[in-house]
Amino acid sequence: MLIASDIDDVLLDLIPAIAEFHNREYGTDLRKKDFHSYRLGEVFGCGDEETRRRMDEFLKTEEFKDIKPVDGAVEGVIRLRDNGHSFVAITSRVLSCRRITEENVERYFPGTFTGQIYFATNHYLKRFSDPKSKGAYVMIEDSVVYAEECRDLGIEVLLMDSPANRNEEPKGIARVRNWQEIVEYI
Repeated sequence: MLIASDIDDVLLDLIPAIAEFHNREYGTDLRKKDFHSYRLGEVFGCGDEETRRRMDEFLKTEEFKDIKPVDGAVEGVIRLRDNGHSFVAITSRVLSCRRITEENVERYFPGTFTGQIYFATNHYLKRFSDPKSKGAYVMIEDSVVYAEECRDLGIEVLLMDSPANRNEEPKGIARVRNWQEIVEYI
């Protein structure tokens, strides 16, 4: 079975890297639990323009270049791959991050996603077209909005738990807390 997976905060642990950068540069004490919204300005305490500036700055840092995998992701992907499943990765990262993203994914998941990483600039379905038309039967995602779009296309969705999505319980979508639960579910 083909499994589609979001990259940020599903495969690679983006939020701790952003927190580390922000704490160093702006004297904050942010932790993953503080990221209660995907609107980072709400977390940083600044407006949209300043948030974009800070994120542009983050994209040039070592923290961004060396984002670590989510706990259990490497082992979970290996177990699923060893059981005959294949993968594609999707991301709403901008194309200017392509090389760094591909290198980081390949470092931790060698050979698993090679040539199978889809990028877009803003809208989820543009980054992967229709996941079902690519043969994906399961989507692993942390954004409720994107998860609901896939569900509405008839794709089974596993919603990776995060502080930013805990206040929502979308119908027809299974919530998972970690990669062990993902492997058990699939």
